[in-house]
Amino acid sequence: MEKTLHLLLADEDRNDCLLFNKALMQIPIPTKLKTVHDGEQLIKHLLKSAERKPDLLFLDFNIPCKNGSECLSEIKKNKKLKNIPVVVYSTTLHGDIASFLYEQGAHYYIQKMGFIELKLTLHRILNTLLKNDFERPSKKNFIFNIVEV
Repeated sequence: MEKTLHLLLADEDRNDCLLFNKALMQIPIPTKLKTVHDGEQLIKHLLKSAERKPDLLFLDFNIPCKNGSECLSEIKKNKKLKNIPVVVYSTTLHGDIASFLYEQGAHYYIQKMGFIELKLTLHRILNTLLKNDFERPSKKNFIFNIVEV
């Protein structure tokens, strides 16, 4: 039986969360998605369930209360949480911010996109995770580009 991947999405935009979930449901990989809507909720959730960490965290850079950078920093400094793979998921795509997030320990940086591209991107990322191949890429491959598929 195929492993169910436990995913956590931190995004305040309810429509983006619905789109993300809809894309996941069309991928032939079993997943269970939990969503939180701000940075404080995210950190509380992770600390509360540190024994059952998500297999992968999708982190919106622009979430309220604590932004994505603050959350990433807190996660990577915590012994119980630091090994959670983090994909920064944002509307805006800035090279200087991407460099900073890479240095902080994020795995990938993807720009929010249309439904088809999101589905393809999620499928590729989750396949990588299932193959236990989810090592951090080199800095030049940090910004995840669907064209690479």
